[in-house]
Amino acid sequence: MRYLNKVVLINSANIRYTELKCNGNIHFVGDQGTGKISLLRVFLFFYNARKQKLGISDQVRSFDDFYLSNSNSYIIYEVHPELSILEGRLQQDQDLA
Repeated sequence: MRYLNKVVLINSANIRYTELKCNGNIHFVGDQGTGKISLLRVFLFFYNARKQKLGISDQVRSFDDFYLSNSNSYIIYEVHPELSILEGRLQQDQDLA
């Protein structure tokens, strides 16, 4: 299994550029209408790439129209492969040295 390490949005969902690191707990805090649900849907799309199941009304805007509205709109997922327990321990030992 692979793990999501980072998400980068470029000209996507009314966001010029942002990097979201996924190396622990993530908390979305902000006023209504600031994009918390929009960012959450980016994570949900990674795990379930069925756009119809993301809770976006077809009558409002499609996923593609909202997140990938321009030819220079990107959602980049940085994925880290799963390490075996032994490899993880070896990496931790190297990091401590």
